[in-house]
Amino acid sequence: MIRLLVVDDRDENLYLLQALLEGNGYHVVTAHHGAEALLRARQEAPNLVVSDLLMPVMDGFTLLRHWKADDRLRRIPFVVYTATYTEPKDERLALDLGADAFILKPAEPEEFIARIKEVLDRAEAAQLKASHEPIPNEKALLSGYSEVLVRKLEDKLMEVEEATRRAQASEERLRLALDAGGMGMWDWDLGTGRIVWCENHARLFGLKLEEFDGRYESFQKLVHPDDLALLEAKLGQARSQLDLFQHKFRVIWPDGSEHWIAGQGRCFCDSAQEPLRMCGVVMDITGRVREKEERAKLEAQLQQAQKMESIGRLAGGVAHDFNNALGPVLGYAELLLAELAPGDPRHEELEQIRQAGIRARDLTRQLLAFGRKQVLTLVPVDLRGVLSGFEKLLRRTVREDIHIEMRLPDTLGMILADVGQIEQVLMNLVINAQDAMPEGGVLSLTLADVVLDEDYAGGHPEVAAGRYVELTVSDTGTGMDQETLRSIFEPFFTTKESGKGTGLGLSMVYGIVKQHGGGIWVYSEPSLGTRFKIYLPRNGESTDHRVISATPIPEMPCGSETVLVAEDNQHLLKMTVELLERQGYRVIARDSAQACLDLVRAYKGPIDLLLTDVIMPTMNGRELYERLATLRPGLKVLYMSGYTDDMIARQGIMHNGVEFIQKPFTVSALTQKVRELLDKSDP
Repeated sequence: MIRLLVVDDRDENLYLLQALLEGNGYHVVTAHHGAEALLRARQEAPNLVVSDLLMPVMDGFTLLRHWKADDRLRRIPFVVYTATYTEPKDERLALDLGADAFILKPAEPEEFIARIKEVLDRAEAAQLKASHEPIPNEKALLSGYSEVLVRKLEDKLMEVEEATRRAQASEERLRLALDAGGMGMWDWDLGTGRIVWCENHARLFGLKLEEFDGRYESFQKLVHPDDLALLEAKLGQARSQLDLFQHKFRVIWPDGSEHWIAGQGRCFCDSAQEPLRMCGVVMDITGRVREKEERAKLEAQLQQAQKMESIGRLAGGVAHDFNNALGPVLGYAELLLAELAPGDPRHEELEQIRQAGIRARDLTRQLLAFGRKQVLTLVPVDLRGVLSGFEKLLRRTVREDIHIEMRLPDTLGMILADVGQIEQVLMNLVINAQDAMPEGGVLSLTLADVVLDEDYAGGHPEVAAGRYVELTVSDTGTGMDQETLRSIFEPFFTTKESGKGTGLGLSMVYGIVKQHGGGIWVYSEPSLGTRFKIYLPRNGESTDHRVISATPIPEMPCGSETVLVAEDNQHLLKMTVELLERQGYRVIARDSAQACLDLVRAYKGPIDLLLTDVIMPTMNGRELYERLATLRPGLKVLYMSGYTDDMIARQGIMHNGVEFIQKPFTVSALTQKVRELLDKSDP
């Protein structure tokens, strides 16, 4: 195989020529300068040499002179292949020195191979010029060589200066790009351990460039202690496996603040594939990490809200059936108790039944409260008055080893609230606080006007930006861990011993607050106590300390008026009729709205009150009343339902002036409501 020696100081040129020539069937040996080429040729002579001109150590002209002066090499064809500052005199000098061909870079591959074949063919046919003859006018050639070499060196110097200028411009562009991208560069010499940073890199670590001494130990001190071991493991893996380094870690600035850094780099090796250095870039990703953490937090809050909403819907869904089942239990228990003498042995048994029914009713109401499904009576309320009135009860309820602190402002915005429900919230929170302080402590209740801005609302999606009254209930008790905090508002979740709590207290608090359009947050740590913050929307400014209380009504008032009862549940219908008849009322009843209409059309006597279920088949209670009102102008109506208030609202009766009683009701509750409505004068 024909052996060719290719001489060039650029690896990329050697690679391209070697690939081209070997692709055409030649065996190629390479050298990076003239001295190396002479050594290789004298060890094993090639069939042809292809050489660049301007090279370090020994240039192409000098190689050519030595080549033609060597008896073993002078007859081997010498081809000059160059593009470095070429002028006609360069080609003339090369040919005068004995070159067999002069080819300008870059030549087309086909043309280049053709020239090489031509030179080889001429050599084989002994058509080359007699290389052993002395070079004519050697002095003139040396002068020309010196002139060409000086010119080429001057041109090379200009090229170096231009390359330096371009490098500086490129470095400036890189600096601007790194600044724009918030990135820094680093270079780590694995032999000496020295680290070189750019100015932007130092800034990302909270330093000025001159404040970093380049020692690896100094770099270690800047990394967060919890992240250092994994970072060094990643760097070690990249070094040992010559792999790409990629890792995120925290650094601590001199001011103590933590910042997240994303680093990336790679190893650079010597010819023996031993790692020499690592170079790469870093970027501050603190904002991105915090945004991700905040997004995860908001997603968790949303999932929790959806979970609570689902449980609330479930709780509200069962309430109607519970209420219908409890109605006859409570009603007939009260009727039977009223008929028995106090000394009757069955009296205590019936009282136990009634008490069990009341407890079941209260549990149902707690479920309704959690699900935000209660029917609320909202009035303007000043919470200062509520807390002032609550304080006496509070001091009687709470143990003596608990110190109570109550801080009320001079002025406070009004809220729209159901006072009874707000008092229930307070009582549940106080009881929980007391249970959390078995060895005593401090219980604090405070009120304040606050404004929640868009930033706060953005981080707490359950509440909108706006003006609120803030109610804070805090204790110095045992506190809670994060796992407990995630579940405290869920129904039936309790940390108390079996039999000491239903797990519905805080669920009810949550539901009442949400139904009032507010928000509730808990802050707690083990052994550091707990603080509940409740935000209720403001509805104007406070003018006085107002406490809403109910007007005392006789326990089970009687009457003689005519009441029309519409109820599709046969058991409840029968019980309601009996309750009212025992109190002296004349009662007519039907189990459907249409049957009631037919009855009224045929009934000639007076009808003073319609007591109707809200939701019935075919026609609801509101539609029934509207039709009856055209037949009996002035007819009063009392609605009843065991459904939740959102379902009732969809029937169109939840508005001011509408009278309503929630199932299950007691005899006293029903008779009081009926009497109150019948005695009310028409507007």
